[in-house]
Amino acid sequence: MRHRALVAAVMMTSLALTACTAVSPAASPSASDPAAGAPAVPSPTASETVTTAVLVVSTTGVAVQSGSAVEEIAYSDGAALVAAVTAASGIDPVVTEEDVPAPYEGTVTTYDWGDGAVVMVGDGPGVSISVRRETLAGLPVSTPSGIAVGSDRADVLAAGGLAISDEDQDGTPEQLSVDPLDAAGTESLTSPGTVGTTFVLVILDGDTVSGIQAPGNDFADV
Repeated sequence: MRHRALVAAVMMTSLALTACTAVSPAASPSASDPAAGAPAVPSPTASETVTTAVLVVSTTGVAVQSGSAVEEIAYSDGAALVAAVTAASGIDPVVTEEDVPAPYEGTVTTYDWGDGAVVMVGDGPGVSISVRRETLAGLPVSTPSGIAVGSDRADVLAAGGLAISDEDQDGTPEQLSVDPLDAAGTESLTSPGTVGTTFVLVILDGDTVSGIQAPGNDFADV
């Protein structure tokens, strides 16, 4: 999916001063008024305004919004997602390929834009995304509900966050899911007997969001 930033244009207005009878001579600049007599600074035009793309990470894909254009890219098309992020940011990622650890087989190609964000593509067309900062390739990243790295736990809970993992068993989960969708034909590993779900995984350090990963699920042992 693709999301966009709005372009703002600054308009200038001129004021005309008229007199009913005589025209008074122009006043000389005052020493107490440093702005008097200063040359006018032109306002930026629409063509000079810089548009920054915005990435919205959802359960089904990524939306790249830039200007008036929105492109939605499903996780099933890893090549398109890598190309879209590269085009929107103007930054080429560092590409590495490594074998998947046993007992799994295959290779994973990682595209790293150097800001704690990577896109990983496996042997198939599918892709996953991991963000550890507010940006990916310099582009702001959030979920559809506005959750981003740096958000508070309260923001995640308000967006419907559900506990996924509480590794230290202190009653405060380090991983929460948002925007879940049922995955027909699967069974949840965290809630046996119920249908599995896919979601956006939100990782917390204390009460602060430190990472976002997608797509996550609770029916595959990874």
